[in-house]
Amino acid sequence: MTDNAGFRTSSFNAAGHDTGNKAILGATISNENDTEYAHVIDIALAQPVAPRFVAAKLVANFAYTPDMTNLLTQPDSLVAKVATTLRTTNWDLRAAMRTLLSSDEFRTG
Repeated sequence: MTDNAGFRTSSFNAAGHDTGNKAILGATISNENDTEYAHVIDIALAQPVAPRFVAAKLVANFAYTPDMTNLLTQPDSLVAKVATTLRTTNWDLRAAMRTLLSSDEFRTG
């Protein structure tokens, strides 16, 4: 589905929903019907590599293609800076973009 502006939208389909417990990335969530997705997002964003993965996507889209061989232990320097901003600002994308766009790596990249 899309809205009037062309953005994708979603809706909850109770008839197609699995009401059982689900194991996701080592965590178990119980049935929460139409609010279950929020727990899935929280679990995904709690993964140690999540800020670096999102940061790498931002760098790739706005600066240059970073080395993504090992984001967890050896991230590109700009990816690491943007990821730190994401982690320390509770996923504030505006702050992350400010870090990206004002970095030396962005200007010289």
